[in-house]
Amino acid sequence: MSWKKSTFSYLIWMIYTLITGTALVSLARMLCLEAGIAAWWGILAAALYAGAVGGIVFLLYKTAGPRLRFGAEKRIMLLVAESVLVAGLLILGTVLRIRGMEEAQETSVYFEMAEVAVGRQIPQVVHGAEHFYLRLLHGIFLLLGNQYMAGIWLQAGLQLAASMVFYFVVRKLAGTVSALVTFFFCMCSPYMLQRGLLLSPGMLYFLLLAVAAVLALWAFGREPRLAAMVFIGLLAALCCYLDIGGALLLILAAELVFSQQTGKAAGAKRMAAMGLCLLSAVLGLLLLFGADAFLSGKNFWKVAGAWFELYRAEGFRLPYVLENTGAIWEGFIIFGMMAFGIFGFWYDRKRDWHLPYATAACIIITGCCFGIYTEEMPGFYALYLMLAMLAGVSMEQCICRMGLPANAPGHMAEEQDEAAQVNFREASETIMAEEERDFGSQAQDDGGEEKKIRYLDNPLPLPKKHVKQVLDYSIQVYGDDDFDFPVGETDDFDV
Repeated sequence: MSWKKSTFSYLIWMIYTLITGTALVSLARMLCLEAGIAAWWGILAAALYAGAVGGIVFLLYKTAGPRLRFGAEKRIMLLVAESVLVAGLLILGTVLRIRGMEEAQETSVYFEMAEVAVGRQIPQVVHGAEHFYLRLLHGIFLLLGNQYMAGIWLQAGLQLAASMVFYFVVRKLAGTVSALVTFFFCMCSPYMLQRGLLLSPGMLYFLLLAVAAVLALWAFGREPRLAAMVFIGLLAALCCYLDIGGALLLILAAELVFSQQTGKAAGAKRMAAMGLCLLSAVLGLLLLFGADAFLSGKNFWKVAGAWFELYRAEGFRLPYVLENTGAIWEGFIIFGMMAFGIFGFWYDRKRDWHLPYATAACIIITGCCFGIYTEEMPGFYALYLMLAMLAGVSMEQCICRMGLPANAPGHMAEEQDEAAQVNFREASETIMAEEERDFGSQAQDDGGEEKKIRYLDNPLPLPKKHVKQVLDYSIQVYGDDDFDFPVGETDDFDV
C-alpha cells in the first residue's frame, strides 16, 4: 500500500533519516572500538556506506524496467520460489530454537506462578495478557506436569505461529520482499531467538495481535465501510485491554483508511470512518472494564483506574534504547537495510511507502521513553518488529516499487496492478452501459428492431489536415484587383 505524500511525509522522512543515520554511526563506532580501531573510523565508514547505498539505489532505479518485466513474466516461478524460501526459513527457525533450548534458563517467575500445586491457585494480576498467559501455561502443566521445558516448547511454538501469521499481514500491506525480509529476522535474529525461549506473555500477545490484524484486513476490504470500522475498533479495544500495544491496530486502521488503495473515497468519508473506529474502540474498552468488574465482583472505577495506572506515563528517559538486542552486527544489518529507504523516498514524487510504519516506530519509541509500557510487555519487542518491517519496506521499494511513470513498459507493481484492474473493470462497465444505451436508441429509431446493426469502419484514408505554408517571396495584392491579366486586342493566343 502507498500513501499520498504530504508535508507530514517529509517530516517523518527527516526523523527516519536522523534515527537511521545516528544508529549507523553509533553501531559503526562500537564495531571499531571492539576491533581496537579509533572510533572516528566508524563515522567515516558510516558515511562511505551511505554513499554506496545511494549509488546502489540509483542503479536499481535505472534497471527497474527489465527487472519489473521479468517479475511480470515469471510470476508463477517467483511464487514457487517464495513458497520454498518461506518453508526453508520456517524449518531453519525451528531448528535454531530447538538448538537454543539446551541453553534456556530453567527458572522463571511465570513458572512458579503457573505451576500446579495442591491448595495453590493462579495469582490475580492486573495485566490482561499476563493473566491469560498464566491460564494457558497452567493448563499445559495440568496436561504434561510441571515441566519447565513444556513452557519453553509452548513459547517457541507461539512465536513460530505468530511470525507466520505476521508474514501474511506484512505481505498484504507492504509486498512480498518486505514480508520475506521481516520473516527472515523473525526466524534467524538472535534477539528473536532469545525472546522466544523465555517464559513471558509476549509471544501469546504477539500471536493474538497478528490474528487481530488479519481479521481487520479481512473486514476492511477495499473501502472504509462503517461496519468494518466498528469491528476494527472493537478489536483494538480488546487488544488494548490486554496490553497498551493494541493501539497499533488503530494505526493499522488509519493506514487502511487513508491509503491510496481505498478508491476515490472523499476526505470527509475517510475522517468519519476513522472517527467511528476510535469511538467504537473507546466504547469497547469501557464495556470490557464493565465486564471485568462484573465477573470479578469489583467496582467499575477501580478496574478502570487500575488499567490507567498500569499504563500511566512516567518521566522521560532514554536508557531504554540501550537494551541488548544481540550482536552489534544484527543492528547494523537492520539499520543498513533501512538506509535504502532514505534514498528510495525521493524516487516517487507522489507516493509514500514508509509513512505508517515509520510513524508507528516513532510512537513506540516515544511511549517507551515515557515509560508507558510495562515490565511484563516491554515495548522494545514491538519496536524491533517495526524496524525489521521498515528494513523490508525499504528493500521492497528499491527492488520492486521504483517510481516509474504509470505508462512505462514493465511497470507491474502490485498496487498499480490492483489500480489497473479497477480501472479496467470500470471502463468495461462504462462501455457495456454505452452499448446498451446505443442499442436501445437504435431499437427505437428502427421501430423496435431487436437486432443491433453494426457498421464497418471506413477502410479509406481520411483527408489530410491542411497545413498553412509561408511563401519565400512577397505578393502585392491591391483592393481593386480583379485578377484579370491585360492582353492586346490583336493577340490571338497562338504565341
